[in-house]
Amino acid sequence: MLSFHVIAQDSKTPWNQYCAQLQDGKVIVISDGIKLISDVTLDNGVKISADGAIIKIDGTKIVLQNGDCVDKEGKMTESKFN
Repeated sequence: MLSFHVIAQDSKTPWNQYCAQLQDGKVIVISDGIKLISDVTLDNGVKISADGAIIKIDGTKIVLQNGDCVDKEGKMTESKFN
């Protein structure tokens, strides 16, 4: 039997972020402790790609650097892991 559990988290927990990390010389994005392998579109339309590119709804593109994080709304934030 396969089951899934969903746990609500408050906005101050680190798993409410997408953070860039260097791995083998390339930027990867981690969320909830898991490496992104495909692009994610947030509820507000902001897109986060697995290589760290953030595309806002107005078309503006930001590329995350090692240690940069965005919250679940696509806003830059400090890593809760530091």
